[in-house]
Amino acid sequence: MDVDLGRAVEVLAAAEAIRERLGTPIPPVEAGDRDLVVDQLVRRLNVSTFAAAWSDGRSREIDATIDMVVEAIEGPEDVGASRSRLVAPILTPRELAVLELLAEGHTNREIAAALYISASTAGVHVSNILRKLGAKRRVDAAGIAHKMGLIPVR
Repeated sequence: MDVDLGRAVEVLAAAEAIRERLGTPIPPVEAGDRDLVVDQLVRRLNVSTFAAAWSDGRSREIDATIDMVVEAIEGPEDVGASRSRLVAPILTPRELAVLELLAEGHTNREIAAALYISASTAGVHVSNILRKLGAKRRVDAAGIAHKMGLIPVR
């Protein structure tokens, strides 16, 4: 299991448990984004690994969860080793659709026509994808996405 993905699941689960104890459900405006993130995490991890991390997160005390998050933010002592592994960013379903078309070599106008969005909206999605993947060019983004398993190799 990728430690960062496992931590993400644990933190989401801990947050859910805290919300339940406080009686404060996720605001409807945030629920869709949260569900998308959970779906992506389930896809990236197998179901049993996800379930185990979720259970661990729900049972963790808040102080331990805070310590885990602080440690993740500050990073390990050996930063060089942690930077060398690829951890896939969380892309929205629309960004994944744009990424697939981008990887096939389509222009922003072609992507826009295929997804029924404006060319400028397609450009915004492409910019977000490049930023999230740490790529400077579209071809670099496609290569990184293939390495990360975000899109199928054709």
